[in-house]
Amino acid sequence: GIDADLREAFTRAGVVHVLSISGLHVGLVAAAGFALARRLLGRSERLLLAVDVERLAALLSLGPVALYTALAGLGVATLRSAIMVAAAVLAGLLGRRADVLRTLALAALVLALAWPGTPLEIAFQLSFASVAAIVCGMRRLAPAAPAGSWRARLRNAALVSPCALVGTAPLTAFHFHQVSLVGLVANPLVIPIFGSAVVVLGLVGAVVEPVAPGAAAALFRLAGLVLWPGIALVRALAKPAWAAVDVPIPSLVELALVYGFLAGLLWLPRRGARVLALVALAGLAADAAWWANERFVAQRLRVTFLDVGQGDAAILELPGGRVLVVDAGGFPGGDFDTGAAVVGPFLWTRKILRVDALAMTHAHPDHSGGLPYLLAHFRPREFWWTGVPGDGVEWERLEAALTASGTRVRVLAAGALAGAVEVLHPPADGGWASLNDSSLTLRVHQGATAVLLTGDIEARAEERLLLAPARLPAAVLKVPHHGSRTSSTPRFVDAVAPRVAVVSVGADNRYRLPSPEVEARYRARGACVLRTDRCGAVTVATDGARLEVRTRRPGCACPTATPPW
Repeated sequence: GIDADLREAFTRAGVVHVLSISGLHVGLVAAAGFALARRLLGRSERLLLAVDVERLAALLSLGPVALYTALAGLGVATLRSAIMVAAAVLAGLLGRRADVLRTLALAALVLALAWPGTPLEIAFQLSFASVAAIVCGMRRLAPAAPAGSWRARLRNAALVSPCALVGTAPLTAFHFHQVSLVGLVANPLVIPIFGSAVVVLGLVGAVVEPVAPGAAAALFRLAGLVLWPGIALVRALAKPAWAAVDVPIPSLVELALVYGFLAGLLWLPRRGARVLALVALAGLAADAAWWANERFVAQRLRVTFLDVGQGDAAILELPGGRVLVVDAGGFPGGDFDTGAAVVGPFLWTRKILRVDALAMTHAHPDHSGGLPYLLAHFRPREFWWTGVPGDGVEWERLEAALTASGTRVRVLAAGALAGAVEVLHPPADGGWASLNDSSLTLRVHQGATAVLLTGDIEARAEERLLLAPARLPAAVLKVPHHGSRTSSTPRFVDAVAPRVAVVSVGADNRYRLPSPEVEARYRARGACVLRTDRCGAVTVATDGARLEVRTRRPGCACPTATPPW
């Protein structure tokens, strides 16, 4: 298999497609099958006089194509190419010229009818979008030079990579929140190595292996010798920070507007093209204005408690555009990165490319496991924590990521202030009984409405907080320690008196949290209890006077507006 670092290098370089069977490979097989069949058929004078050898050779080339497609695993790109080759051969047999866009549309229709879910797959979308972009772009932009001119061929070849990049960039942003800039240079350099040289050597080796194993082994070794410089080239191209840039994840509407604008530009000066381009451009401008107001102008506090399984992660969008991330979930001992799979994508969906501060309530992996990814990809200005270290592999990974990022580190204790964010715990003089009890506890307010984030504090820390009860009331409470019986004492619940109590907890977790007793205690106090395992992400927003509550999944009801608290 391919290790994660190498695959990441191919992705950043914009050449990850060479790792899969592509249309180029199928085209090489079809061309080789056609050339071989025509040569063999041309040796028979009777066949030359009786049939059209060119057409018969084209028909026979479908055999190797079908065999190669089956051996390659029937991937989307392989099937698309095989169907297009078959359509082109059929058109030739009927004496008609095959149009690439029509054969592409036919391949899409066949795959969609045979496997209805296929158009939703990333491979399908990228495969068809890239081919369509190359064909349409070449027809629009290819210079009007003689067909046999080497200059025309060189210019046309130079247009392929930019056309493919423009055509697939919206989709890569949608699926991978990333656009490769170095791909413009990488593709012309890498494709001849991986897509032609290595593939040809491998295919020839596979063909001769049954009759000449020694020659096949030599060809495979030669392919390997060609492969290693190619890998080194990909690593070098992917290394610069600018090789690939993280971008906001567009919505489906934004995706449609971008492609509408591109289609309008391609169809100019045809009738309606200018209208399409202007309408799409106006839609994108309105969308940008809405997001600018949402992120930087609206005087609202927006807090989203993400569903990261048995862990915690909260995104705070403060008035003026500042963003604070408190914890990022994590699965101790597992490979699933909640920072990469949950927290990061949510931030990009909200058009957030940089956060002002990452806050770690405490160094347990179910809270800190996703933070290294965020340190690497969101360039936080500050990292907040209590100064109480953790241990184990996850903690070492976080320390290394923090050092590599160069982020400013702030050790916070009770009494510290950062704008609308107030630190309530832990006290500067220590005195906590456990790592849980050392959790960073934050109170964030907007006007008369407050949100209290408690990490995993337990009864002893709650008693310490109750020494200053006037600072505890909050409209929204992140329930301490996932709703464990070791927390949420009756006095603490009464002092906070939350209108909304959010329990960040994993579905069917082995700890059987939240405790039914604790959940009942909040409900008895009049709180609306929302669990991330049942409701998905929970978002609360307030302008200081009214509180709005939304959940990702249906069936979780809370009042849409509440009085100040």
